Amino acid sequence: MNTHHLSGLTCLLWAGLVLGGSLVVAPAKFFVAEVSVQDAVRIGRAQFDWIGIAELAFCLALLLWVLLQGRARNPLQMIPALVFALQCVFVVPALHAGTDHFLATGLRAGGHLHLVYVAMDIVKVASLIWVGMVAMRCAASPGHPVPQRRRSHA
Repeated sequence: MNTHHLSGLTCLLWAGLVLGGSLVVAPAKFFVAEVSVQDAVRIGRAQFDWIGIAELAFCLALLLWVLLQGRARNPLQMIPALVFALQCVFVVPALHAGTDHFLATGLRAGGHLHLVYVAMDIVKVASLIWVGMVAMRCAASPGHPVPQRRRSHA
C-alpha cells in the first residue's frame, strides 16, 4: 500500500465520519421527544467535541500522507484540512459561545452559524470524496503500480 492508497483511504473514512456523525446523527437527537432541547444541546456539544478529535486525527494523517508523496503532491489535497482548520478557529468557538449562552439563559442566539458549519461540512465531505477518489485512482495508475500477488508455479 502506497501513500496514495493511504491518503485516499484516510479521506474516504474521514468523509464517512463527517457524514454519519455531523450530518446524520447530530440532528436526530432533536427529534426524540423524551430529550429536552437543553440536554440535546449538551449531548451535541459532547458529540462534536469527540468528532473534532477524530477529525483532527484524520487531518493529521492526511497531512502526513500528502507530505510523504513528495513531487506527486497536489495542493488541492489540502482543501479538507483547510476547511477543518477554518471550522476549528472561527466557527466552533462561536458555536460554543452560543451554546453556553443558550444553556445559561435559555435564549437562542442567531442560528446562522449552524448553517455555516453545515455548509462547510458539505464542502469538506465533497472535497474529501474528490481527493479520496483521485488518490485511489493515482494509486491504481501505471505510474503508481499496485502491488500484485505473486503466483506460485506449483
